[in-house]
Amino acid sequence: MTKRPLRALLLLFMTAIVATAVYTAYWYYTAAEVRAAIAEWSAQRRAAGWQVEIGHTYVRGFPSNIEVHVHTPRLAGPTGRWSWEAPKIWASARPWSPGAVTVFAPGTHVYSSNKAYLRAEFERAVAEIKAGVSGAPEIIVRLGVIKLQNPAGST
Repeated sequence: MTKRPLRALLLLFMTAIVATAVYTAYWYYTAAEVRAAIAEWSAQRRAAGWQVEIGHTYVRGFPSNIEVHVHTPRLAGPTGRWSWEAPKIWASARPWSPGAVTVFAPGTHVYSSNKAYLRAEFERAVAEIKAGVSGAPEIIVRLGVIKLQNPAGST
């Protein structure tokens, strides 16, 4: 083998290694930014008087997705007028397309307020959110097999 093809092969190999390292660094940087955004959002809500409880939260999905998993989220509005809780929600986006997020929220959701109580069990709950051109997001929600329960316990 002459030097020229060997040099080209070595250059190609080194380029692949550098590209892999850059993408890996980008993915982990983006995952850290997502964690920081969740912490900042929570702090802002708390400063506004909300109660924000987020159980175990983690980011995974390397290399093709950024997936955020939040266990036992619970929110209560200012002055405790309303609250919402769920067993787990998670969101997924492609690192190269962060403006398109899919949120999954199956399980039992409980909403309560001074005037209402609702317990909803979703076998399937998916929201697809895309950044709109005008700034307003486009949201598509798909729900499947819903069981609702009111305070008296009837469905």
